[in-house]
Amino acid sequence: MYAEVLGPSLQTYITVTNSDTELIGIAFSLRELGMFFGSLVGAFVADRFVQWRHLAMSCTLILGAVTIGSVPWCTTVTALSATFFLSGCAHGAMTANGNTLLNSIWLKQSGGPFNFMHSGYGVGAALAPGFLAPFTFELVKTGINGTVSTKKIVRLGIPYAIIAGLCCICAGLFWFFNLCKSRARVAHPMELSKKENGEEESDARSDDDNDVVTPSRCQKLAAHKNILVYIVLPTFFLYAALVGNERVFSKYLFVFANEGPAHISKEDCFLLTSVYWIVFALARIVTVPVSLFIPLPCVFAIQLIGAWAMALGLYLAPPTWTMYLSFTVCFGLFKSPLFPTGLGVISTATTVTGLIAFFVNLGSSVGASMLQAVAGMVLNRMGRQTFPLFVMVSGLVLVFIGAALIATTHFYRIRHGSKSLSAN
Repeated sequence: MYAEVLGPSLQTYITVTNSDTELIGIAFSLRELGMFFGSLVGAFVADRFVQWRHLAMSCTLILGAVTIGSVPWCTTVTALSATFFLSGCAHGAMTANGNTLLNSIWLKQSGGPFNFMHSGYGVGAALAPGFLAPFTFELVKTGINGTVSTKKIVRLGIPYAIIAGLCCICAGLFWFFNLCKSRARVAHPMELSKKENGEEESDARSDDDNDVVTPSRCQKLAAHKNILVYIVLPTFFLYAALVGNERVFSKYLFVFANEGPAHISKEDCFLLTSVYWIVFALARIVTVPVSLFIPLPCVFAIQLIGAWAMALGLYLAPPTWTMYLSFTVCFGLFKSPLFPTGLGVISTATTVTGLIAFFVNLGSSVGASMLQAVAGMVLNRMGRQTFPLFVMVSGLVLVFIGAALIATTHFYRIRHGSKSLSAN
């Protein structure tokens, strides 16, 4: 809910700040830029201060509560952009810590748990449109020439304050976990990977003189280079395309349905968005048992092709409520599990450390920032009807990048086995 109340609130932001889709798209992009900085700090904390991950989660949730509670008081694009930036910082740091925390528990069996954890995102997002609906009202404006216009916008104060309160409750839970956790030493991500591969503890000796290039040090540098080429770079590009495509769909679906060729009523648009997020959550839950019987790379490939096919169908379908609903549901069914399944595919080749989580968030923030800004500009200048074409083209790019990640992780496992890249 924290992240996905933004889409149904888009028209309210435009009205309150007296701006347009293009400017709010830039504000959304700044939120993704904040995710980059937040994930940078979060990755550092996750790898260097493993024992403080619960505390870091608590702090990021408090920052998230403050920022989401401040949004209703932003009456200019500048203030809204600054608040979104800080909100993105909290979001990025939270995901960097959360993903590494989960992977440290489940290791190579993280595929199902990743999907189950990320299904919570879909549950909150599904509740968001319906949660805002009771707070909508009609705003009547009279123009200079006497024309009267009516817009339905949302009173943001109460719902955003409730979401801030929920963030504080979650922060309290993680604070409690931090106080109650065992004092036993928590293994570093590099050590977890070594245990997976049956390596001896004695192999972890460090060189006393960093200027001396020893065979052991050369092997470490070569291993890091291999992970950079086979894992990190494909991961960055995958999540740039994946999250960018996802953010564009979720943020602009409401506007496209309401102001596009179909001119669907706002009530039905709220319903359409809610149904999308309900399917989004259920698809991730369903993927958990599926991933136990079907190899994750195969599941990932099916999801990639299915999401693109549904985007193509939305582009070619006639502009009717039935068609929009059908293809939106099917798109959410295939698109939703891509993010956690991608993490599961990566975890089959290497431990998802804080540094890898950072590149996941870096790609996510860069891709979402760029695509949301471009989509806002395109929809504002070329019309709302370009929305499905934009989603379909970006989805096709995602298919090729996803296929590349499947191939690189497969070759890495064959040639190098499972290694770990930490922030040493």
